[in-house]
Amino acid sequence: MSKSETDLLILGGGASGLSLGLLTGARVLEADSESGGHSRSTIEDGFTFDRGPHIMFSRSSLLLDCMISSLDNNVHQCTRNNKVLIRDRLVKCPIENDLYSLSDEDRLSSVLSFIQTRIAQSANPSIPNNLADWFTVNFGQALTDLYFRPYNEKVWKTRLEDLSMTWSERIPSPPIEDVIKSALGWKTEGYLHQLYYHYPQKGGYSALMESWAGRLKPDQLSLNEKILQVERDRDCVVVTTSRGVHTAQ
Repeated sequence: MSKSETDLLILGGGASGLSLGLLTGARVLEADSESGGHSRSTIEDGFTFDRGPHIMFSRSSLLLDCMISSLDNNVHQCTRNNKVLIRDRLVKCPIENDLYSLSDEDRLSSVLSFIQTRIAQSANPSIPNNLADWFTVNFGQALTDLYFRPYNEKVWKTRLEDLSMTWSERIPSPPIEDVIKSALGWKTEGYLHQLYYHYPQKGGYSALMESWAGRLKPDQLSLNEKILQVERDRDCVVVTTSRGVHTAQ
């Protein structure tokens, strides 16, 4: 088995591992035969299916510019046009901007619950302890039960009560005016930082990962290297893999 010593060793060649490798020059160990982690794409019969991330957007212009420039000319800008199936109706995302597409009963209960919750929260503010509380406080119980709970628990395979408040940082709290307008059929847009997004013209999200992997130094990315054991030895960390032993300070 081979042996190596380094100041920094990166375990996992997903998006985080590859980007950290680019920033630090450290060696990246990946168990699979290709890098990218969950940020991979599969192409079947001409259709591209992304495993994890599926659009490129960010409130940080520096980060977004970095992703776009990484793809050279293999990128284009799109306008959000996604919908979810709720009961028997297709509703635009974000749902609070398309309440008019719900049934009369669901639309009424959603608006009443939303307004009542906002009034109650204004009179007696409560601090949410988890994502379930946060959705209820910001959108009302009706919308939480109708959409936010089933959608997020299906995606994350975890109860909302077990998801921390850090997830809420990505979800804006909608203005009351927008919610009422959408219930009346007026066109409104939420999540404006996602309204326009970028996406590779070819290769799906894997194209971004392949670009980052290709920008690493020669031999900096080691594929098919499964991590067997990680242990501390005095002032260093010893990583045993299927191909050797690495020591990191």
